[in-house]
Amino acid sequence: MLEREALFEFSFPPTWVKEGENLTLQCGFSSALLPFQQDVAWFRDGVQLRQFSRVELQTALCSASLTLKGVHKEQEGMYMVHLRTWEGVKEHKAYIFVKDASAVVSGGPGSPLALKVSDVQKDYVFLTWEPPSADGDYQVEGYFVERCDIGSGQWVSCNDTIQKACHYPVRGLSDNTIYQFRVCAVNQAGVGSTSNATEPVITTDPLEHTRTMVIKVYRGREITITKDQLESQMKVPFPPTGVHACEVSDNYAVLTWTEPEPRGKEQLTFYVERSIAGKNCWQLASMDITVGSPRFPMFNLQKGKSYCFRVRSVIKFGVSESSEPSLPISLGQPQGKNCWQLASMDITVGSPRFPMFNLQKGKSYCFRVRSVIKFGVSESSEPSLPISLGQPQVHGLKSKKEYVFRVKSVGRAWNSTYSNESPPILVKAALGEYQTKTAD
Repeated sequence: MLEREALFEFSFPPTWVKEGENLTLQCGFSSALLPFQQDVAWFRDGVQLRQFSRVELQTALCSASLTLKGVHKEQEGMYMVHLRTWEGVKEHKAYIFVKDASAVVSGGPGSPLALKVSDVQKDYVFLTWEPPSADGDYQVEGYFVERCDIGSGQWVSCNDTIQKACHYPVRGLSDNTIYQFRVCAVNQAGVGSTSNATEPVITTDPLEHTRTMVIKVYRGREITITKDQLESQMKVPFPPTGVHACEVSDNYAVLTWTEPEPRGKEQLTFYVERSIAGKNCWQLASMDITVGSPRFPMFNLQKGKSYCFRVRSVIKFGVSESSEPSLPISLGQPQGKNCWQLASMDITVGSPRFPMFNLQKGKSYCFRVRSVIKFGVSESSEPSLPISLGQPQVHGLKSKKEYVFRVKSVGRAWNSTYSNESPPILVKAALGEYQTKTAD
């Protein structure tokens, strides 16, 4: 005979909470949890929540709770709790709304949202974020960016002047150091509250593993050798190769290139130069910035103009010849097959399958793949044919049959009612050709 299982007796309703406050969601069960039911799982927007410093999960004999400490706007969403039963998983869900916190100064802006770190290098990261949901009494004028070395625990400003756009390259970071970042908005009333800090990130050279070899010696011992140890002294460095834009938006372009081979034992930095395409009038773009990684974001480019870029290697003994110029680059325009950027980022891809998200409808994309082993990285594969996100498709239709369609919006908080029905559609062929039946 099966033991009496616990079921939901009461649970949390849709709730409003103010940003910065603590929130506890609780559900009670009809009886004590059986051993197989004690793994109660909590989710936000379909992603399972785990215990950490600001998320506390508790399961008692007849209840379970989730506590969020210092709630941020990013934690707004659909919360769900799963309970195992003999018949399967039972769930309860409700939407949690997060109201803006009181402004730090009267009329000041709210905190910026969705702060993200990308393109992590040994001395550089790229930050992006979204404007605050509340501007305050005045329009937001810009942002200040702060960083924190986890070892020191102190927050330090990254920019002395206001950053106008919702992105910022943080340069001058220390190699193999753990950092967090946060952003605050500014308007005429003053500086607003800071955003939620990013997860800790460690600055490192993403290609370091390609310069490391592990050699097995007597009785299973291993010796690790880096290319740097095998490099010879160089008086004049070789120029970089493969200068191209790995990211282009309406406001900026990010350049990347390949370090020279061999690179020498000395510390290697770079000068970046630019010219309007076709002018061959080069000027230093990096100015007083020390560029230690093969990445450089370019701002202050004029829309409608095309630019070429080239890079020089720099060591303490001298400066190399310039690299070959990049192809012409224009803001907001696709840069053709040479505008490649890493799509897998920090994901280890171990099988020949990779889902792609965050693609824009109306744009076509090509993809290529490189093989990676501990000794190095292969050349890239041939690019795929252009791929575009398609319109919603309905499968399983039969030719010479008429169909009508309707749609509805689905949100995290609620679903809309269905739209009006479409005019009747006559399916003419298996390839999807159709004609709309007109009214008489």
